[in-house]
Amino acid sequence: MEVDPSQHSCPNTECPDCGKVGAGNIRIHCSRDRRLRCATCNKRFSARQGTIFYKLRTDEKTVLTALALLAERNSARATARILGTNEDTVLEWLAKAAQHAAQVSELLIRKLNISQVQLDEMWSFVEKKDKHRNQPDPAPDKGDAWAWRCIDVASRLRIANHLSKTREVADALPFISKVADRVDGFEVLLTTDKLKAYQAAMLEVFGVPEPEQSRRTGRPRRRRKVFPPGLLYGQIDKEREYGRLVCVDRRAVVGTMTEIQAALDRDGSCKVINTSLVERDNLSVRQHNGRTVRKTLSYSKDWQMH
Repeated sequence: MEVDPSQHSCPNTECPDCGKVGAGNIRIHCSRDRRLRCATCNKRFSARQGTIFYKLRTDEKTVLTALALLAERNSARATARILGTNEDTVLEWLAKAAQHAAQVSELLIRKLNISQVQLDEMWSFVEKKDKHRNQPDPAPDKGDAWAWRCIDVASRLRIANHLSKTREVADALPFISKVADRVDGFEVLLTTDKLKAYQAAMLEVFGVPEPEQSRRTGRPRRRRKVFPPGLLYGQIDKEREYGRLVCVDRRAVVGTMTEIQAALDRDGSCKVINTSLVERDNLSVRQHNGRTVRKTLSYSKDWQMH
């Protein structure tokens, strides 16, 4: 594949043209090795720098084919057999692609102007389920795994993900922090299931000090956190008997039901408080990733690869 110098910029932070794409300072140094040179600072660098192909000898088409096969629920061993390569090599490509995708998401998914998000947790496990583990086994990277997930209702964009061992408040805090970092302001409606950890984590992350009250005598009372104006939070509680849904209860946790219903009507994507869209997205993830299927032999053996 021929290299287009106009699509690259100098990576040297001390160069005056650093980061400037199309500045006309990039020259081809070696076409065979895909090496480029900056005419301003004479810095030589690889055209693959900053991509998942950096320092890989395999051609880009093979790596992309492997990632496509993995995304279509093929196992690492099956992908290696199809491409005639080693399983460890395929896993290395997958790890590099996952790290690169996380960095791109962290860079691009920021300050989103959205009005409604849905949050949920998806259960899976690494190597073996908690109920099948020996009690003395303290391995922190084995057993049940919970994937916290958040999507934008209007666009179905996957805003944030977080992996944890349990569903306690300490696990919800980093997840809600990611959501807060990627949402622009507090004018948003959040909907979840009845998990108690959500409310405590949201108050810690989104909360602001309550307004001071004038007191003429006595020690000043410690100011506690309250939810900011404009933030709305609704919960849905599903009651099941013998695996069948028998009752659905919707309630407003932050704001009133009238305010939440008005926000739903303005958005137009949902008519009532629910988490159906993020739950449907969970199903899509399970269908495309064999590691997350409930009853499967393709479960993860390593926490990092999960």
